[in-house]
Amino acid sequence: MSGDEFARELEKIRSSASTSANSIRQAGEMTMSFGDRIKKNISTLSAYFSVHRSIMTIIRYVRDLIKTSIELDKEMGTLRIVTNETADAYERYADSISDTAKEIGSSMTDLISATTTFARLGYTLDESSVLAKYTAMLQQVGDIDASSAQDAVTAITKAFADEVDVDNIESVMDRLVVVGNNFPISVSQIADGMNNASSALSAAANSLDESIALLAAANVTVQNASKASTAVRTITARLRNSKADLDELGEEVMTTAKYQQLLNTLTENNVQIV
Repeated sequence: MSGDEFARELEKIRSSASTSANSIRQAGEMTMSFGDRIKKNISTLSAYFSVHRSIMTIIRYVRDLIKTSIELDKEMGTLRIVTNETADAYERYADSISDTAKEIGSSMTDLISATTTFARLGYTLDESSVLAKYTAMLQQVGDIDASSAQDAVTAITKAFADEVDVDNIESVMDRLVVVGNNFPISVSQIADGMNNASSALSAAANSLDESIALLAAANVTVQNASKASTAVRTITARLRNSKADLDELGEEVMTTAKYQQLLNTLTENNVQIV
């Protein structure tokens, strides 16, 4: 190969190498550019989904707010029908119930509902508001639902009306908590038991403290507040020979002769009914 031919071939190789290098460099630039575009798109999508989530959160919040407002308006409407107070009285009540809800971590809907329940029992709006507050506190402490707490406090205030009033309702709640914390019966079990048996216990001339003690003692063995309170109701009904209560419980109404027969069996004829 002559010198000129060698030079021409070398130039072709250089030109080819240069072209290849440019192609490789351009491909790299394209790859980097494509990667950058992906990153940009991901960033844009992230921003989109972030905004979307924020919008959906706001929408849910507004929906919940509207639902709550409707429920509150409904409860307040019922309360107005039951109490028939002035507009100023309802405005003061609304401010008070809002502060109470924040203080004890309860919902305004539950508080208004409880207030209405007590207003139906003849309490004033202010008195009902106080009772509703402690009902909500019982709900929190006893870890029970609003309806069960209302039923329990209603049962107690009705059955022991001579002992329980607005001025000492806090003391009543304290007694439930003390017994629940120190004896084998929970606050929710006491509430359940009082809802079931408070009227029967009161009718049998038991005080509130005695009734709580009887429920706690009855629950020690069975560890079932419903069964324990039903047993206490049955015993008091038999002691009073209350046909209405026994019929409600599905129990047989026994005559004196039947009682005597049972006593003879249990005591070997050593006890006579006088």
